[in-house]
Amino acid sequence: PLPARAELGARANQIAREAAWLTTLTGAVIESVAPAGDAIRVALRELGGAMRELDVDQLLALVGYRPDASLHRELQIHLCYASEGPMALASAILSSSLAAPGAAGDCLKQTSHGGETLRTPEPGFFLAGAKSYGRNPHFLLSLGHRQIGEIFSLIEADLAAEAGAGAR
Repeated sequence: PLPARAELGARANQIAREAAWLTTLTGAVIESVAPAGDAIRVALRELGGAMRELDVDQLLALVGYRPDASLHRELQIHLCYASEGPMALASAILSSSLAAPGAAGDCLKQTSHGGETLRTPEPGFFLAGAKSYGRNPHFLLSLGHRQIGEIFSLIEADLAAEAGAGAR
């Protein structure tokens, strides 16, 4: 559904396959990285377990995306074990993908699931934006913008409820 993104992916894959200046090592585990003059010395373990050392100009570790949870590690945040996003949102995303399987892979058909799915047990603490989707690849910035509006609506409603309770 995003032709420019598909074209970019196809072009990157073509470069990875054909460029003489690029060496691709899939499945290798980097054991250490150290400066070596003008180069970078990389010690790695290949799939079969053999150790190998290379001096390279640049190193790209294309290992996928994992959100950094260090900001809220000590808080009471219930994260989905599969996506590492907040459990309520991960559950809502899974439910909607089961209800409409054709839309699951189309990030343009993703909808916001409401501010309550971003709420955590920590008072006033919400996970929004790319962090709210964790490792789920279907996040778009437009969803993050909607999430912020929904969170502000919840905060406003919470404040109004507190003010109403205090007036009694």
